[in-house]
Amino acid sequence: MTMSTACARFSALAIVVALGACAGGSQTGGSAADAKAAAKEAIWAKEQAVYAARRRADPQYYVDNASDHYLGWPPGWTTPSGIDQLRSGAAQMCGMNQEEITLELDGISFDGNTAISFFSTHRTRMPDGEVVDQRYENIHVWVYGNGQWRLLSSMGRPVT
Repeated sequence: MTMSTACARFSALAIVVALGACAGGSQTGGSAADAKAAAKEAIWAKEQAVYAARRRADPQYYVDNASDHYLGWPPGWTTPSGIDQLRSGAAQMCGMNQEEITLELDGISFDGNTAISFFSTHRTRMPDGEVVDQRYENIHVWVYGNGQWRLLSSMGRPVT
C-alpha cells in the first residue's frame, strides 16, 4: 500500500469515526451515512434553537454553545469579534423580544469533526419591533469534541 493510499484510508476512517461518535453511534453499528444524517440533524436542531432563543430575547443559548475560541463576523460589524464580544452583545438584547425571523437550511458540509452549516434568514421585525424586510446568507462553523457540537465561527452577509 502506498503512503497516499494509507493516508486516504486513514482520513476516510477518521471521518466515519468522528461522525459515528457525534451521532452517538458505535464504530461497528450503523453506516457512515446514518451517522452523517444524525450529525446534520443535531446541528440543524442547534441552529433552530439559536434563533428560537433570539426571538425570546435570550441569546444565552448561542453563547452557551459557542467555543471559547469563537470568532464571528455578523453583518454590519467592521471586523470579526471573539467570545467576549458575543457575551457582551447577548447582554444588550435583554428585553428586546419582538424579532421575527425565519431560517432555511441551505446545506451542511462535513470534514472530520468539523461541520459548516449554510442557511438563509428572513427578518421581518427587529428586536425592538421595527418592521423590516431583511434577508441574510449565513454560515456557522461547528466543531465536535467532548461529546458535543460547539460553534467555532460564524459569518452573515445581507442579500441585496
